[in-house]
Amino acid sequence: MVLVGDPKRRRVLVVECKDLSLARTPFEMAHELTELFDGANGKKSIIEKHEARTQWVKTNIRDVIKFLGGDPIHSWLLYHSLL
Repeated sequence: MVLVGDPKRRRVLVVECKDLSLARTPFEMAHELTELFDGANGKKSIIEKHEARTQWVKTNIRDVIKFLGGDPIHSWLLYHSLL
């Protein structure tokens, strides 16, 4: 996960980055995609984990903005993405 604060535009970005280039065979690619969308072996999917992290940032946005060096008095926007 990457957490980005853009004080000039007053926005926080929560980005999940997944490198699928390591999956060289069809089996490995299928495994990576299963982990991304469905989860495996009783574990949550990467998307579910990302949504939980994003919700945590949303719940704690004032502290996150302070941590990133911003001023929480002004309104900030929260964006999240999967890359």
